[in-house]
Amino acid sequence: LKIDDSAGVPLAQTSVGSFLRLTADMIAQQIAPVPLLAALKHPLASGGMETGTFRAQVRRLERAVLRGTRPAPGFEGIDGALKTLKEPRPGLRDWLKPIAAAAAEFEAEIAKDSGGLASLVPAHVKFVEFLAGSNETPGDQRLWAHADGEAASVWVSEILAAASSAPNIDGGHYPLVLDA
Repeated sequence: LKIDDSAGVPLAQTSVGSFLRLTADMIAQQIAPVPLLAALKHPLASGGMETGTFRAQVRRLERAVLRGTRPAPGFEGIDGALKTLKEPRPGLRDWLKPIAAAAAEFEAEIAKDSGGLASLVPAHVKFVEFLAGSNETPGDQRLWAHADGEAASVWVSEILAAASSAPNIDGGHYPLVLDA
């Protein structure tokens, strides 16, 4: 007797689920090098560019300032490290600016001493949709496509529907549990 376990894959183990977790961790860890690179190297990350070009910029950033001494926290710390390079990397600061701008609202929400899911989740979604966008396909179409994207979209919708009755969250603790 062969049993077909069609219960599905946990959302956290899907491409979209891992992207949501990695981007949340990146922001919660104040753009520390390892979480930043994990999110930016994810297959869904394109930042509005052709994916190969985006990956090349991520590698340039990694080599320029993310190896060795850790930059100060946040995108400001990375920008500061880029400013002080002995050998400037043309265009790298300009490439990073839209990513930092897209992350700003989510960073502000996660940095609050206390906040609710009703503002935190939309800020996260807005950021991941930006980061998932490519030169050919808008982020919302890339992110929420296919079975895992549709499941993640339902999950986000359910969280937002329950957000008004959810308790506030202590700052710096974004409870992104996708296994449930």
